[in-house]
Amino acid sequence: MRVKKRKKLPETLYEEKPFMKDIVKLDANENPYPPPQEVLEAINNVLRFVNRYPPEPKKLREAIAERNGLNSDNVVIGAGSDEIIDLIVKAYVYEGAEVAVLHPTFPMYERFATIAGGSIVKIPLNPDFTFNLATVIQTLSSRNIEVFFLPNPNNPTGLGPSVEQIEEVLKVGVLTVVDEAYYEFSAKTAVRLLKDYENLVILRTFSKACGLAGLRIGYCLAPRHVVENLLKVKPPYNISLIAQEAALKILENWHIVDAKVEAIKKAKNSLYESLKRFNCIKPYPSEANFILIDVSDSGLSSKQVSARLLKRGISIRAIGVLDGFKGDFIRVTVGTDYENTMFIKALEAILSSKGD
Repeated sequence: MRVKKRKKLPETLYEEKPFMKDIVKLDANENPYPPPQEVLEAINNVLRFVNRYPPEPKKLREAIAERNGLNSDNVVIGAGSDEIIDLIVKAYVYEGAEVAVLHPTFPMYERFATIAGGSIVKIPLNPDFTFNLATVIQTLSSRNIEVFFLPNPNNPTGLGPSVEQIEEVLKVGVLTVVDEAYYEFSAKTAVRLLKDYENLVILRTFSKACGLAGLRIGYCLAPRHVVENLLKVKPPYNISLIAQEAALKILENWHIVDAKVEAIKKAKNSLYESLKRFNCIKPYPSEANFILIDVSDSGLSSKQVSARLLKRGISIRAIGVLDGFKGDFIRVTVGTDYENTMFIKALEAILSSKGD
């Protein structure tokens, strides 16, 4: 029997790493602190109900809406913000549709759009990884772009546009998805623009500042017409009962999130200053909970640095060479003070003995 020729799919993006004992994990931009006791208790209270399918997350939609000054019909919940990206692509990207992304940026935008048959239009950042508003507006205005994915701050660079710049982008009229996965660290959000722009979608996640990465839960804030379309392509029962209860409890105890965010921001500043003391590497300023580092002058490649750090019990992300930009990059998540110290000591040992 002849098998139909199938479309070419993109390569797998990441090597999935198992949990490893005694490894300092600084590779996925997670919160280094465990969830608060209130969340663990909420999870424990619903474990006996996991034989049933979860309810639609009505209470969680209402709680998120209230926190953001919106209505529940402005909210869609997903299994991580990755699922929301996938839903947006399913609802708005067709074969041959042009999808704009920054370069470099979070690769899942391109991946989902490519799988859907979309054509990717890459808009380069400035050489220092800052946002190039003029280039963005020129690109969106001169092409038939269906969706523009705009992370703020951007991953892996750690920087993003101002809210005023985002508003200038929205005036072009393209459906613009502002990914605010790290907004708790940057203190920048475009939520106030939702009342004036029907082409704005905001992505959020409970995986970063909220410390629920292992439960896979995120959401979007959007105009009602967008929410209606996303709900048409959303699978049923997509959010586990455990994830719903944990997220609700996080929202009820947001002061704990704020305290951990402040601790991480303080640790980031200290880590950045420590990295600047090395003469052969260049850390970039970051508004998120990670730091991008150029190691091209170290005598080692990003892959070599990553591998040698792992031998010393530190796991970071090797970003590599970015097309159109000078350098060879690694990205390190901000950990606890202890984890950051371990990383700096290991990096110092590697850079001072390149032959090992």
